[in-house]
Amino acid sequence: MPPFDGLATVLFRGQSKSRYDEGVFGIAWTSDRAVAARFANLRGTKGIVLKIEATAESIVAGPTSQSFRPGEFEYLVDPRMIESVERVD
Repeated sequence: MPPFDGLATVLFRGQSKSRYDEGVFGIAWTSDRAVAARFANLRGTKGIVLKIEATAESIVAGPTSQSFRPGEFEYLVDPRMIESVERVD
């Protein structure tokens, strides 16, 4: 993936509540809240949707044509640089 060369942006992530409760956040985020909601419920259990204001420095890579095609609009974020997470489900 190409390095990110952009501004801070609001991103969303769907994941399990148990990982959220443990303070564990993955690297894959999306700019589309509906995509995050879809991923939150992938494994047959109700997950949650998270929202962050990702700084440009925390974004490792932005979307590529490969993530546009399936409609995921995937950003890779360094979880160590996430300052605040809001639950929005």
